[in-house]
Amino acid sequence: MSTVPVGLGSSGSLSALGGLALLLASIGSFGVIGFAVGRRAREIAIRMALGAAPRQILTLVSRQALAPVAVGLGAGLVLAVGAGHLIRGVLHGPSPFDPVAIGVVVVAVAGASALAFWVPAKRATSVRPATGASGRLTSRLVDRSGTSRFRHHLSTRC
Repeated sequence: MSTVPVGLGSSGSLSALGGLALLLASIGSFGVIGFAVGRRAREIAIRMALGAAPRQILTLVSRQALAPVAVGLGAGLVLAVGAGHLIRGVLHGPSPFDPVAIGVVVVAVAGASALAFWVPAKRATSVRPATGASGRLTSRLVDRSGTSRFRHHLSTRC
């Protein structure tokens, strides 16, 4: 007797849920890497002003972005093997250790992660040293006279 409802066990719906999870993870990765690049804009601008090539900046951001992805893929493979041993008795037909399926998943996750960091990494290479080093990204916090808006707000309230 099967405990899985008929509509939920189909490979099409599980593939759709997996694709949706991959899309959401990619969007989250894009946001995190974009935030990290934005916080390092001043450092990147200084590196470019000192002569770093855009390719070096792209490599710097790529390493920062892909290191957690590599760790996650490694941990995911270990957990997948462990989970495969647990569900081996439930599966009838496909093997939980199918190398083609595991390879496709690894390539899909690595590709989605690479696309998620590509836009912020390319944006980092387009930072102009003069505007980035002067705090272009913090201009919302500083008014035209150079006074911090937060500090000005505190001094007018006291």
